[in-house]
Amino acid sequence: MSDKKLTTSLTIVDARRQKTEYLLFDRRYLEVSRSQGKKQLNYRIDILALAMHSRTRWRLRWQWFAVALALLALAEVMRGGYLPLPGVNLAGLAPILLPALWGVALLCGVAGILSLRRLTVFYTLHSVVPLVKLSLAVFRDWGRIKEFKQFVHVLQTSIAHCQRHYVIKDHQQKAGEMRILRRMAQQGVIPKTDYESSKALLLGNIASAA
Repeated sequence: MSDKKLTTSLTIVDARRQKTEYLLFDRRYLEVSRSQGKKQLNYRIDILALAMHSRTRWRLRWQWFAVALALLALAEVMRGGYLPLPGVNLAGLAPILLPALWGVALLCGVAGILSLRRLTVFYTLHSVVPLVKLSLAVFRDWGRIKEFKQFVHVLQTSIAHCQRHYVIKDHQQKAGEMRILRRMAQQGVIPKTDYESSKALLLGNIASAA
């Protein structure tokens, strides 16, 4: 569509420097362009298939905290002399090793805190498949939180607008949702298992409504 009008956009770069660009056109179509290594994944979603209300979660890389706790435990063992090593004078090494272990543990803890991400997910209306996942590094992209929230708000209001202004029969809407999910599975956006389970659910609903 050459005359399509851009409603809003958002670009996100993850910790691996992979970029994802979201473009909402005509308050109806969300176009996504995502880097996957050397490949570029491009797809379009009719937001009429999405539920208006999103879910927000907070995610951390817990591995950093696990490493920090392991280092603190090792430091405590060394400090208490519970780690006898043949030919090693722990009492003499403790003044050097303990501050190093504590310092590395502190750095791991800070890295864990800095890994905090805000994940906002939009699901399909009937089959509840997570189709749009917006993730932002809270501390790294602190200055973009307002932009992120604004994009989510515009997307939510656009979904509500579509649901009010496009009168589509329930079975037609479910059939359209199933087509979108099939295309997303073929392109690798969602797992094929998600499509198969949602297909069984949607077909069952369409058959019961007929």
